[in-house]
Amino acid sequence: MEGCRVADLNIVREITGKQRDRIYIYDQYASILDEGTQPLP
Repeated sequence: MEGCRVADLNIVREITGKQRDRIYIYDQYASILDEGTQPLP
């Protein structure tokens, strides 16, 4: 797969909306980090 990027495969998601200096998040990893966390009342 020439030119294949992980964002094209929906493995990561771009969260800045910018053309340059983009930031990506790996949703499956982020959901693991969120497990068992609750916001403070």
